Parts: sequence; structure tokens; C-alpha cells
Amino acid sequence: MTTRPVLLVAAFLVLATAGGPAASTAATYLPLSDADLARQAPIIVLAEAVDSETALGDDRLPFTRVRLRPLEVLKGSLPGDTFWIRLPGGYANETFHWMPGSPTLLPNQRAVLFLHPRREAGEYGLSEFGLSQFDVMEDAERNLYAVRSVFAVDEDQHLSRIASGAAPKGAVRELEPFLDALRDSRRPTPLGEARYRVPTGSLRIPRRGYVPTWVNFGGREPGTCGSRTPCLIRWFWDTGASPNATTRTTGAQTNLSDGSDGIPLVSAAVSSWAGIPASDVRVSGPGASGTVEVRFDIEAASNGAWTTAGGCGGGVIGIGGPSFTLAPSTYRDESYFPAQSGTVQMRKNTCATGLSTNTFRTGLAHEMGHVLGLGHPDTAQSTHSTTGSAEWNAALMKSSAATATLVPQTDDIQAVQYYYGTGSGAAPCVANATTLCMNNNRFSARGSFRTGAGQTGEFMATAVPGAPDSGLFWFFAPSNLEMLIKVLDGCGLNSRYWVFFAAGTNVEFTVTVTDTQTGTQKTYTNPLNTAAAPVQDTSAFATCP
Repeated sequence: MTTRPVLLVAAFLVLATAGGPAASTAATYLPLSDADLARQAPIIVLAEAVDSETALGDDRLPFTRVRLRPLEVLKGSLPGDTFWIRLPGGYANETFHWMPGSPTLLPNQRAVLFLHPRREAGEYGLSEFGLSQFDVMEDAERNLYAVRSVFAVDEDQHLSRIASGAAPKGAVRELEPFLDALRDSRRPTPLGEARYRVPTGSLRIPRRGYVPTWVNFGGREPGTCGSRTPCLIRWFWDTGASPNATTRTTGAQTNLSDGSDGIPLVSAAVSSWAGIPASDVRVSGPGASGTVEVRFDIEAASNGAWTTAGGCGGGVIGIGGPSFTLAPSTYRDESYFPAQSGTVQMRKNTCATGLSTNTFRTGLAHEMGHVLGLGHPDTAQSTHSTTGSAEWNAALMKSSAATATLVPQTDDIQAVQYYYGTGSGAAPCVANATTLCMNNNRFSARGSFRTGAGQTGEFMATAVPGAPDSGLFWFFAPSNLEMLIKVLDGCGLNSRYWVFFAAGTNVEFTVTVTDTQTGTQKTYTNPLNTAAAPVQDTSAFATCP
């Protein structure tokens, strides 16, 4: 079978001051203020996209060139009526390259861009990649905003060093005050504070691009593997379709706070993923040769994510992901692309105070997770996941992973156990505040609700002592129980597991029961203002034994 090379380079990480975090809330996507972003960028422009084209770079990886029309140059200068920026990713010469988290620009889309010139004449790049593009969006009342749409709103506020409580929850930058402040950035005075506001209704330009949604791994769900959009990626060691992931290093990382060269941190990252129980993650090294290359002290990333060394002010610190061929294999009755190799690039840093070793180690472990196929659980959640927001926010693979999160956490572990599990390949249910576990922890139940007044929330779980097949949910207060649910083993009667529940409510709700051993799910709903009918589904799961 003829195969075509494909590279998946997963989302980037961003660094704060190189001295490291000052508090436990510090994250891998650590804050870079608007003032510092504006100060570091030689060019700032409000522009409108005209068209785009794809081509292969010097490293034989596709990239996209977007042609834009400047509407107002806010800092620096741009020659001509149009200019080009280069973004990683695209499809060219039978090769697909995808970088989750990469900004996108479609024709007629307007954005505020922070740029630096590239060596190619007339071509520019985003100065700090995803931090440097603010899409112009409009709400239902036609108010205009500048939105970094590759980040969630709360992450964007955090990244901009907006103090907790200083802006309303869900608020984004108003466009005109932001432009006024950037116009003043050409003067030797501090950049004015952005003004934040909660949009009325939905914004006109939703987030674009491709978002992973299956077990926090890259690829579409369920995936067809028959188009240019990548399907799920897995290292198919058990079928022989993939080699073992053996790591090797190129160069050495300088300027780490502990004086090391970074190579021992590769071993630590490898061990943290390979040591996950009930999984078969065959990653090892580093050694003299291998299928996963970790490149240190990269001053200019091969895909254009950065073109200079990092400093004290913040910015991208690393990217990583697997390469694979468009020759699908099968796992759990789905088609997937088997990985063949991987690459991690870690940015050179020249700040005089040095780069925090913990920040670098977290970033390196995070990128190794991308090499294994993991995405960001707080960006999109799998329908197979039984973890909740608390676990997503604590995950090593969270888009803003805390620098103290040096090893995989509960959500990361569950994803790996599902995707690389031994035996049944199952990750048993993990009970938490919003998850019930039943029938020897094989089945999980989670739910959400909406009231007529628009109040929404997640079901809150209450285990029933001495009743391992049953559990209770409440919505508004633990003294007001709303639902009894249970999963029964009917395999000896009709070769099925049964789902029974009864709810004393008329709110709208959705409850999902998952067989964590197979990933099979059943979802039940109740319409708003309708008394919930009892459910006795004796054919729910044909997954015996």
C-alpha cells in the first residue's frame, strides 16, 4: 500500500518571566501582558485577509501563506497594499501538516496582528504565535471586540495578566479602546489598560479550526481516515504498524535555572508517560538513536512558530507532535493513523535570570504527551471521558498546565489507559464530585441540567454506601436529591447491562452512562418543563461480559 507522510505538530506552550512562577497558580501558558506583547513586536497592524495559498517549506512540511490588506498600521511600517504572513499547517504535495492551536485567517476576516518580518521578502510571522492574533468579532448589538479566539476567555484574561476579579467573567476586550492603546504604543509611555466587556449574545465569528474531541487525543471523532483532515493518531505497537517510540536528543538546552543541559529532563518526561499503570506506552530513552527527536535550544522553529530566542518577557517555549502515514489501521472498531515518528522543539532562552527548570520540564512533558497523541482536555472533551472540569483543569495536558504539574494527572492517565490500555484496554471509572461509578467501577454516569430561568450546571454525585450498583444525583443542594440511577448486570438474562433511573424533576437534563471498558455510551434526555419519566432500559449495553 502506498502511504503518504503526515506530520501532526501539537499546540504550543508559552512562558512567563524566565525566573519561574511566583505562586502555585502559575501555568505553562504564563502571562504576557499586552504592554510587553506590544513592546516586543516591531509591527502591529489591523488587517483584513484577502486569500491564501499552501506550499512546502524547506523542511518539506506544508505551510499556509495568507495575504492581507492593512487597514491601519498601529506600530512600525508595512510596504505595499498587501502583505503575507506564514502560518504552520496545510495540505501540499500529498503531505498533511496540522498544528492544533494555530491561528487561522479566512477571506474577509479582520484581525489585530503583532508581527515580525521573516527572511523571505515581503513575508511576516506572528511575533508570539497564538498570543499575537486578535480576531475582530461582533456581538448581537454590533459591539466590536478583539478576541484571541485560540484561547478560552478565562485563559485569555489570565495570559494578559488581568487580575482575578478585575474583569467580569466571560468579558473580552472592546476593540476601539484596544486600538487606541496600541496607537499609543509607539510613544515612550506605558500601554493603556484594555477595556473588557461581556458580549451580548454570541459573537459573529466563532472559533475556527480543527479541535480534537476523542479521549483528549488529536483527530476527529469517530474519524474516517479518508479525508485531508487527520483522523485519530496512535502508536500501534500491538499491531506492528508503529515502531517503539525511542527518544534521542539534538543539542543541549542552555540557561536552565538548575544548570542542567535538559537531557535528564527528557528521561523524566519519558518515565512519567511510560510508567502509567494498566497501559502499554512503549516510549524510552533518550539514546543515541530513536524515532522521536527532541531538539534543544531552537532559535528559529522549523515551522515558523518563533524566529528568535525567547527572553524574560514570555512567549512560546515548545511544540511537538507525531508524524504518521495515511494508511489507517483499526483499534476499537475505529480507523486510525499509526504513528511512525515524532518531534519536539524547545525554544532557546537568553534571559539573564535563566529559565525555570520546572517550567521547562513541564513544557517538555506536555509536548511528549502531544507526541503520544494527546490534545488539550479543557479545549474539547471526549464523549468517552468520565473525568470532569476539575480533572481537566489539573491535567498536565491542560492548555495552561501549571508548572508544578510535572507528571500526568488523573485525566491524562485515563486517556492513556483508554488509548494504550492493557488487557481490556479499559480505564476504570474514577468517582468525583460529578461522576458516579457503578458495577465494580466499570460504568460511569454524568449529567447536566438547565432550568426555565436559564440556570445550568452539572449533576452532583452522591455514592450510596453498600450499594455499588447505584448512586444519587442532586442539582441545586445536597439536601434536595433529584435522581436515583443504577446499572444492573443482566448478562445472565438477556446478555445486556441494564440502566434504570428515576428523577423527581421537570428541568431539562441530559445524563450519559459510559461503559469504560468498551467506551460504549447511552445518553438519556428530558425536555424542559416536563415531568421526568422513569427509565428502565433493559437493552442498554450489549457489552457482556
